[in-house]
Amino acid sequence: MSWRRRAGVLALIVVAGVAAGSTARAQNFAPTPPPPRSSPTANICNTPWGWCPLAAVLMPGTPCQCFVPPATALPGVANYWPYQGPVSPYLNPHVAPPSTIR
Repeated sequence: MSWRRRAGVLALIVVAGVAAGSTARAQNFAPTPPPPRSSPTANICNTPWGWCPLAAVLMPGTPCQCFVPPATALPGVANYWPYQGPVSPYLNPHVAPPSTIR
């Protein structure tokens, strides 16, 4: 076999190997999963006067406000609180602690 023929065969093998490697990488590509959350997203806005459920997704500690009809907005901070059941979309007053804690 002449050196030109060997060089041509070797070049063909290298090109085929590079093409196969890039195809394999393209087929095995998977997006990186998002990092795990260390804390749940906030679901309430907490003010000194009470709290209200959040309609938007916020991170805990983000400034927010609760609406009090007819035209008042009270500033607060977004927090996570595992409440259940239906609640008012407006300001829900803080509940006093039970008498056994006082």
